[in-house]
Amino acid sequence: MHGSPLLQKLVFVDCSGMDHFKVSAPNLEILRFEDNRKSETISFEDVPKLADVTISTLYREFLAGDTLPQQLTTTVEGLKHLKLNSLDFANFDEVYCALCLIRSAPNLKQLEIQACTTREDILAPKWGYMEAEAPFGCTLDGFRVVKMTLIRCFKPELELVQFLLANSPFLEKMSIDWSLYTEHSQTQQKLILAMAKELIRCYPAISPTVDISLG
Repeated sequence: MHGSPLLQKLVFVDCSGMDHFKVSAPNLEILRFEDNRKSETISFEDVPKLADVTISTLYREFLAGDTLPQQLTTTVEGLKHLKLNSLDFANFDEVYCALCLIRSAPNLKQLEIQACTTREDILAPKWGYMEAEAPFGCTLDGFRVVKMTLIRCFKPELELVQFLLANSPFLEKMSIDWSLYTEHSQTQQKLILAMAKELIRCYPAISPTVDISLG
């Protein structure tokens, strides 16, 4: 989409035959990719008014490159609300893409993440968000609200929670809703949930007034 001066809202739903998206629309305010099929590349160019983005599938190629950069080539200054659906925390590339988008939106106020993690690859050596992000000096000054749903208490999920709490000095509310495996007994689910909640409560939060809701 290039040079669409009147376009304000753009929604893609299950589009086929569209493998490359380049969005350039100076008055675009809302963008939604509600598509379960992975496209090859998506990139932003001229989107100064873009304030609300929903993405249903994150992947390495979203960043329009062969390597994983720290942030997008174009900063999305106007973005206030970012919703990421179907984020697989067992996939490092997807989580890195999420962090890349967050870093590229310096005025982001509300972040929503719906997880779809089905397994945790315990052999993957790449986890450790706090250590990886600290050198980049990423402070999320604009964050006010974070909502995470379908969380299964995986270590990568909890590390992202820790990262957000430690880098959001003005965060007002963080809510986390859980979805534990049904194959676990009720006793096991309660134990896992209790341990995860206690761990999160022990995380240092840079915001003195943040309200953490653990549903």
